[in-house]
Amino acid sequence: MPGTFRKLGHIILSIGPGIFAIGYTLGTGSVTAMSKAGSEFGMELLWVLALSCIFSGILMETAGRFALVTGDTAAHGCKKHLPGGKWLAVLMIIGVVTGQWFCLSGLVGLSSSAVYEGLRLFVPGLDGDYYWPVLGIAVVIMVVMYALLWHGGYGFFEKVLVFFVALLGLSFLLSMFIVLPPAGEIVGGLIPTIPDVPGATLMIAAFVGTTMAAPTFVVRPLLVKAKGWQEKDLKHQRVDAIMGATLMFVLSGAIMACAAGALHSRGMEINKVLDMVHTLEPIAGRFAVALFLLGTLSAGLSSIFPICMVAPLLVSDYRNGRFDSHSSLFRWLCAVACLLGLTVPILGANPIMAQILTQIAQVFILPLVIGVFATLINKTSLMGKHRAGWVLNSGLAVAFVFSLVISYIAFRGLLGLLQASENEVAVSPGDCWMVCVNDQRFTQVGGDERIYADARPGSLVAINTSALPSLEVRELENVPASLIGPPTSVAITPDNRLALISAAMRVDPDDRQRQIPDSRLSVVRLDTATPQIIQTLELGTQPSGVDINAAGTRALVANRADGTVSLLALGESSEPVTLLGTFTVAEADESVSHAAFSPDGKRALITLNNTNAVLYASVENDQVTAIQRLDTPVGPYAVDFTSDGQLAVVGNGAAGSVSVIGVEPDRIEIIDTIPVGVVVEGIDVSLDGQWLVANCLENSHKKPGAPTHRSTGMVMLLKREGQTFSAVDVMRVGGIPQAAVFTPDGRYLAVASNENQDVCFYELKNDKLSSTGLRVACIGGPAAMRVPPLYTGADQVSLTLP
Repeated sequence: MPGTFRKLGHIILSIGPGIFAIGYTLGTGSVTAMSKAGSEFGMELLWVLALSCIFSGILMETAGRFALVTGDTAAHGCKKHLPGGKWLAVLMIIGVVTGQWFCLSGLVGLSSSAVYEGLRLFVPGLDGDYYWPVLGIAVVIMVVMYALLWHGGYGFFEKVLVFFVALLGLSFLLSMFIVLPPAGEIVGGLIPTIPDVPGATLMIAAFVGTTMAAPTFVVRPLLVKAKGWQEKDLKHQRVDAIMGATLMFVLSGAIMACAAGALHSRGMEINKVLDMVHTLEPIAGRFAVALFLLGTLSAGLSSIFPICMVAPLLVSDYRNGRFDSHSSLFRWLCAVACLLGLTVPILGANPIMAQILTQIAQVFILPLVIGVFATLINKTSLMGKHRAGWVLNSGLAVAFVFSLVISYIAFRGLLGLLQASENEVAVSPGDCWMVCVNDQRFTQVGGDERIYADARPGSLVAINTSALPSLEVRELENVPASLIGPPTSVAITPDNRLALISAAMRVDPDDRQRQIPDSRLSVVRLDTATPQIIQTLELGTQPSGVDINAAGTRALVANRADGTVSLLALGESSEPVTLLGTFTVAEADESVSHAAFSPDGKRALITLNNTNAVLYASVENDQVTAIQRLDTPVGPYAVDFTSDGQLAVVGNGAAGSVSVIGVEPDRIEIIDTIPVGVVVEGIDVSLDGQWLVANCLENSHKKPGAPTHRSTGMVMLLKREGQTFSAVDVMRVGGIPQAAVFTPDGRYLAVASNENQDVCFYELKNDKLSSTGLRVACIGGPAAMRVPPLYTGADQVSLTLP
């Protein structure tokens, strides 16, 4: 046993240049990529990581063998021994240095933000203004890095990186075991499959860009020589390459597993590391989060340190093929890199997009780097008996083809991003869109239900509520929409990027005087100069009420004629919505009308309009499972939760009332039922949870001669009082008020009149509603209207009423 430990110790101590490989590949950007992949796809992309690490090991072995046998380095050897080698070497250096310097500033921004976020975790009173603290921390990091670089010496650099990588490994491995995903999921991730989810191929390109990092291979000959190894150390070099690649796989896999175990199983996604940090807190506590932050910081520092050296190392390589860390050139170029590293913190920019783009962009230099090494390692005049054999050449050939395929995928992905950006317009962080969808084929006005002779699919009107009292409006026609169903047939993602619109009915192509159930859901982009449909999905029969969770990652659609609910995944690709499954929750004739997420996204309430009941369901592990069935007054239709998740409100259409429901994790009960008006079409709870509005038709959809007909509709305003609501104001509004929705800041109420074909705004002040005179004309009769579940501009517009 002591002998075994001695051998293990010898192997660990033999690792040197392999530590630099981890430094170049496993930085904060890699943490972000691995975390995002784990949250979105679980362990499904583990095989991509494994393949990238295998190819990295092959290339490290190739580069190291070349250096030990020839005594030469990558750029210098390319310049000396290949036709046109001078220009190939220059191109290789420019590609590597440019990519690494662009990446450096994002790494510094992410690392300094991680430090400040960790401090705020334990000292909540720290200022919420990030700019100056993050910039100060970034300056300190770069000063410390430069001081370490000034000290110089390969052995010293190696010890610094060993320290950072040890912290990184310990932090992430311990974090992984806190939220370890099932063993079967981990093993299954090693089976090559591409998830049928938008964004999977682009994530694969980012994986390769951050794991098969070109500087790892280009710089390795310098590091092997600086280590003092010679031809007799070929075995040590090979062990170092294998151990470096293995450690990359283990540590990167641990990060992916953290996100998969903490988030993917709960249907949550992240777009940056700190999203995961805050999500871990309720699972593992503050100290586990601090552990993860320590790993994030260590990953950043372990990458910042070698990246600062990459330019002087490659210039030295090109000039004389030596590792020179004491020259003036080395120190000047390191100083330039350190100053460039402060760019993102100085600008106060978000480094996430820069990190993702640089990770993807770095794959383009890979084919050249692999081609250069493959050519050099096969020159008998240089390598002699150590020339590459068929095993190594096979690995290099597959790696080269792999790099070409990934480069193509990356090119297509980046081209898609550029094309999308051409159609995007600048959107203020405070902008928030209210979307009203309109039926252009069917009407109930005047009590005569009929289909227009010139029936069209429908339309959309988007209103920027952040600009009120000024009106900023965008429109889109040919959007399938339907008046039939609750006024919740549209939902908006929290980032105001997408709107999902269900089409419950369509004109019968065989009889244009009647409607038949539709099955389409349209996905509309809102963050463009003109909204546009980018995707259409086929769901169940007569899709109606739609809802999106607060995280913006999942959506529910009630299929009214099927007795089913469809669960959708939301992502960021050109086709961002994916059907995860359709779940039977009731009999087809019970009329499943609307399904609404609880604020935490774990539960949902589903209305059964024909059988006077609501279902309380679990929405965990991408499954919709009924927990409880609760009887209600006649005609439950639309439903909404308060922001604290303690209450929900359901509008009982035919009963003319709203029911207040007490919500607990595993049961619900009706606390109060409040009469409001005739035919409750919809209800809406303000985002601060303090106000409730019920919009009632008041039989304005009946024929004018009918005894119960009224020419106007009505909205009732109710205010929260403990565990219920009390009516505080009533206002007459336009005929057939199909929807009434609060603006996110709670200052206005928007009411959509199907008869008047408009949206009118009322000011909410001192518990009263008053007309503002603001009116937006619609293209057709309003059928549904919503705002996002969370207001992303809440830091700029207070939710507190004046």
